[in-house]
Amino acid sequence: LYPDRVLGLPADAADDQVRAAWRNLMSENHPDTLAARGVPQDYVKRATDKVAEINAAWDRIKRDRKL
Repeated sequence: LYPDRVLGLPADAADDQVRAAWRNLMSENHPDTLAARGVPQDYVKRATDKVAEINAAWDRIKRDRKL
């Protein structure tokens, strides 16, 4: 798992940049939001997996940086 790659940031990105990237990715990929917009169920399932990956990266960064 390379959290910086998942969030699309360099490894030395500032904490506020990491937090902003996480928020943006979550809002773009959140399955509830997609389902409410009528996106097909298979896409919502993929988004659920993507959100899990995004959250795992965010958790790893928070742990590593003691945020």
